[in-house]
Amino acid sequence: MACGPSKDVDEKENQSEPPQEQVSPVPTPDPAETYSGKLQLQTVPVELNNGEKWKSDGVSADNVFKLDSVIKEVDPLATDEVYKKMMSDCSAALDNAYYSNKYEGEAKKQYANFLKNVVFASKYIVSADTAERKEAILVIRSHLATYSDYFE
Repeated sequence: MACGPSKDVDEKENQSEPPQEQVSPVPTPDPAETYSGKLQLQTVPVELNNGEKWKSDGVSADNVFKLDSVIKEVDPLATDEVYKKMMSDCSAALDNAYYSNKYEGEAKKQYANFLKNVVFASKYIVSADTAERKEAILVIRSHLATYSDYFE
């Protein structure tokens, strides 16, 4: 969603080398907000590519960053109506992260596994009490921060 000025785009088009893909860093949750480890959620392992990170598809890192931005805005103390709207936004961001990826083959499977862990925690949030919601949000954000452990 971030758009740069058209001047930068025009300058890049005039360069002889193709522009380098930029991957957005996924922020780590605030250290003051720590996950207690009490919340045990179903997880799916994400595997490396023969010990190496999967090459970037050019869009997924930005989508994971956007997903994290939406999730960090979820207020576990919100009224039910507001909370449902926030979770709808999270669901839309998760759908976008999944359906817009350009990975193929095993990389696509591992990216799907990465996102499944978000799905499992998101489903838990819906039925959780306030304390568990906060914990689940931290689990999701901590997981999203590991994106760069598996993908360049």
